[in-house]
Amino acid sequence: MIVRIDTEINHLATRAEVSGLRSDLAAIPSHGYLWGIPAALLAAHGSGLAALSILQ
Repeated sequence: MIVRIDTEINHLATRAEVSGLRSDLAAIPSHGYLWGIPAALLAAHGSGLAALSILQ
């Protein structure tokens, strides 16, 4: 069986493409940050409800 190894394989990434992908992944927010935003909003909502219950 003879297999040509000089054929063009488009689905394999080059080193430049991989390094570009890594820099794109660095711009994605962290897991803790994404959980911190809803937690802060929930805490602010709870604080607002508590303040309203004190005023009434």
